[in-house]
Amino acid sequence: MSATIQSNISLQNLPLTSHDFILRGLSVQDLLSSSRVNRAAHSTVQDFHLRAFRIENVLIRYFTAEQIIGFRRMQSSTGCLISGSTALSFFTREIYDGSDLDLYVEGKFCKEVVGYIQSVGYVYQPYRTALKHQAESVDETINQMLEKMLDSDDEGDFDDPTFEGYPLSGIVDVFNFVKGERTIQVIAAYSSPLDVILSFHSTVVMNIITHAMAISFYPRATFIDKISLRNYSGGSNHTPAIEKYSKRGWKVVGSVDAIAALDDDSAFSSTIRNLGDRHCWTVYCETERDPELQNLHFYQQSQTWRLTFNNTADARMDDTLDWENLKRGYCVARDLLDALPRHSEITWEGARPDDMIQDYLLELLAHERDSVLLTKTCRRRKQIQSLLLSAFRDARTKYPHLSTHLLPTAFAAQILMEHLELVFQTYRTPPKVAFTFKQNVQGHLWTNVKLHFHSLIGSLRGSHRVQNPVRPIASDLKYLSNFRISLEVGSPVNY
Repeated sequence: MSATIQSNISLQNLPLTSHDFILRGLSVQDLLSSSRVNRAAHSTVQDFHLRAFRIENVLIRYFTAEQIIGFRRMQSSTGCLISGSTALSFFTREIYDGSDLDLYVEGKFCKEVVGYIQSVGYVYQPYRTALKHQAESVDETINQMLEKMLDSDDEGDFDDPTFEGYPLSGIVDVFNFVKGERTIQVIAAYSSPLDVILSFHSTVVMNIITHAMAISFYPRATFIDKISLRNYSGGSNHTPAIEKYSKRGWKVVGSVDAIAALDDDSAFSSTIRNLGDRHCWTVYCETERDPELQNLHFYQQSQTWRLTFNNTADARMDDTLDWENLKRGYCVARDLLDALPRHSEITWEGARPDDMIQDYLLELLAHERDSVLLTKTCRRRKQIQSLLLSAFRDARTKYPHLSTHLLPTAFAAQILMEHLELVFQTYRTPPKVAFTFKQNVQGHLWTNVKLHFHSLIGSLRGSHRVQNPVRPIASDLKYLSNFRISLEVGSPVNY
């Protein structure tokens, strides 16, 4: 029988006990296809989802049912996140050999997390390596970590290469706890734990479980296309982890093409993302029965990042917001952080600081996405983005058989967009832009850009002065050529 349930087989006619037996062997793609067969199949798959995607299914290996309730309450009060193989297994419904429970938490909440882990019988196991020697007492180790966090010159980098697969930025310390054959690792973050997760080796492991929901950041790539975009922002000790996930069936890629980077409908676009957005797969966990579980929905929604590219890829959130009067640290995309008022400019009296910051961030995010609310700069950027996306799509149509590595890269699109933004900003009347594409002898596709400026004099904006009407600087041309881009100025036109 095909993995996908065909329309001539009605699950509705099978006993309920057989549904899970059939559906649990299907991949995410097969479940999605099966749910589209007919209404009965859709209803059956939805019912299966309620049973299959439960937080208890991944936690029962580490805690009793009663302890899971306490664990989720601890998550609620500390913002502790489950990630790594356990979060991935929640979505794949597979248990990975040798996997531990990895908990990520802001360092200042570490004592509460560790206290709960110890209260259910897990024993602290200090690390002993050539570069790291933890104290015998976990309390002493945590106090040393908190002192380290107070050092303003300390970036919180965890630079012990023994911990292969961990990012080298954002981690202050790692605590190991064992109980029989089970291991729990508590990873303390300098600020928001999302800072660490967005520095993981690749997107396949960018999944989290909070006390109230499970979120996969790149679900289509991870579970349908089986692609993981490599991330170079966290350090260089990722090779063993990359190999591990390659063996598990994921194709790890170094970059994406220009279209994926420019298309807002692509999860790999360079648009601002936030937790739970339309590109995420979000599974809500039951919280109604436990009044002690806090509603952190707006806090989680206000966590943002932007995927940026270099010669390969650099998936990272741009900065952290960690003001002293805030209860928690925040991940904020650089554009939003630049637009946020300074701490001294905000009237804090009588306000709840975290609520106020969340309102600010969500409002800025709405302005970034709503075409009516866009600033003039954002509208100009969107205009250029649309120009480039249309041009690269035309190129894909003209060269349909070219493999991704021969097409214009995401970084080339990013560089070209920055140059065109500068030109459009300089002139009151922006130039007409014409694109042509041509393969070189190695088969790579070159992007040729010709700018046609308005023939009228005085089209410069403000006090800007450039040569008549603009002459690309030799160094710029050489730089652009590194990414297979040529730029020239065509004859003036009237428009």
